[in-house]
Amino acid sequence: MGPLFEALSASGAVRLLPRTASGQRLEFARVERWEDLRPGRYGVLEPPEGAPLVELEQDDAVVVPGVAFDPAGHRLGRGKGYYDRTFPPGGERTPLLFGFAYAFQLVGSVPCGDHDRRVDAIVTEDALQWVVS
Repeated sequence: MGPLFEALSASGAVRLLPRTASGQRLEFARVERWEDLRPGRYGVLEPPEGAPLVELEQDDAVVVPGVAFDPAGHRLGRGKGYYDRTFPPGGERTPLLFGFAYAFQLVGSVPCGDHDRRVDAIVTEDALQWVVS
C-alpha cells in the first residue's frame, strides 16, 4: 500500500486511511505522510490519534482489502465485519469501493448475506474490472 499512497500523494490526492472505531466501524482520517501511521488494533497500520477525521462522500474512492472476491463484487474479508458495518448495502452517499487483490484471489463465488456490501470494482495486477449490478 505504500507505493499507492506515494503515487496518490504525487498526484495531489487527499489520502484518507481507516482507523478502527467504536461499534466495530471504521473512521477515516487524513494522513500526509506514510511514516505517520502507527500499528493499531490487530497490528494494521492506522492514522495516529489526533489525525483529522473526514466524512466520506459519494465521489470518494475507498480501497478495500479482502481474502477473496467474486465476479459479482462480493468480498470475503477477515470476518470482523468492519467494512460491512461502515458501508452497509443501500447506504446513502456511499463512496465507490475498490477491492484490491491479486488475480489468484478472484474466485467463482464468495459466501454473502444481505448485510454484505459489494465492491464497485476489483483491481488486480492484471486489470481493473468494474462490477455490473
